[in-house]
Amino acid sequence: MDCSFAQGNLSCGGGLMESAFTYLEGAALESEEDYPYEEKFVFSCGADPAKGVAQVTGFKQVPANNSDELLKYIMLGPVSVSIEAD
Repeated sequence: MDCSFAQGNLSCGGGLMESAFTYLEGAALESEEDYPYEEKFVFSCGADPAKGVAQVTGFKQVPANNSDELLKYIMLGPVSVSIEAD
């Protein structure tokens, strides 16, 4: 979240996973060991591109309450789920 300010995310202040995925389409993702999550506001990106272990090559947003579409994407790779909690 702290590296995707330009995409609209605000570190611990909130954001959207779609914005983080958009950032990761152009940047490598570090392991949790190399860049651990810290529960605090961070106003700069401390990622090291040389330590990247994975990259997002694309993502899709599944319409709400569409289990058939969700199952389709579960078969293709990792799936992230968000819950609106307001």
